[in-house]
Amino acid sequence: MPYFRISQDVTGQYRWTFHAANHEELAVPGESFKRRATAEASIDLVKRLAPNAPVNDLTKPGADGHHGQGSKPEFEVEKDEAKEYRWRLQSGNNKIIAISSEGYKKKFACINGLELVKKFAPTAKVKDETKNRESSGRDGNTSIEPRESRFA
Repeated sequence: MPYFRISQDVTGQYRWTFHAANHEELAVPGESFKRRATAEASIDLVKRLAPNAPVNDLTKPGADGHHGQGSKPEFEVEKDEAKEYRWRLQSGNNKIIAISSEGYKKKFACINGLELVKKFAPTAKVKDETKNRESSGRDGNTSIEPRESRFA
């Protein structure tokens, strides 16, 4: 079963990763967080926005390179400097909330990765691997219910 994992980096910042059922890392946040509760809110936002976010393929011929549809969340697909395909999930205010954890050589593989996030993120469990379980009182293997967030 796919899952989110919350961890701390060497500076004490909180990060999350989204993993497929085979434990392959599919997505990471657009940033690290000073508080675990903020990382949890970011996960909540992915859970809430990913399922219905349309895909804006910026690699299609004739695409104008416009990022974002204004006030609607969306996935964007584009090529990076290494000519690999990557996706990102943006909130309605164009803030990046999740990005592909790797570049893909083939566009269909990139699209498949984001489709896995769309399908499985909403019900994915959260594994909290942090040493400091401040504020929330969650046991580390409970699901986080989507809630309103300051990122939306």
